[in-house]
Amino acid sequence: MLVVVSPETVAFIRDRGGLLFVWACRSHGPRCTLTTLRASLDPPRRALEFRRIALPEFLVFLHPDMRSLPSELRVELRGNTFPHVNAYWDGLAWVA
Repeated sequence: MLVVVSPETVAFIRDRGGLLFVWACRSHGPRCTLTTLRASLDPPRRALEFRRIALPEFLVFLHPDMRSLPSELRVELRGNTFPHVNAYWDGLAWVA
C-alpha cells in the first residue's frame, strides 16, 4: 500500500502526536450501502486492536475489519477554521 501525503499534512500529523487512525464507516440507505473512510489523529475506541503501519514520517493505524488494503491511501489536510485529515481509498471518497 502506497501512502500519498503532502509535506503540510505530514507536519500537521506530526505536530499532533504522529498517529493517524483510519477505519471504514458504513451508511445504510434504502437502495445501497455506502462505505467511506474516516480518519482521526485521536485514538478511537479499541485502538489497540488496530493494525500498525510504520511510515518514515508517522504511524498509520488501520481498523482490523479492513482486511484488504487499497493500492493507494491518500491522506489530505482539509479545512481552514477547523483543520482535519481525510483519507481516500485509491483516490476515492468511498471504499470500492
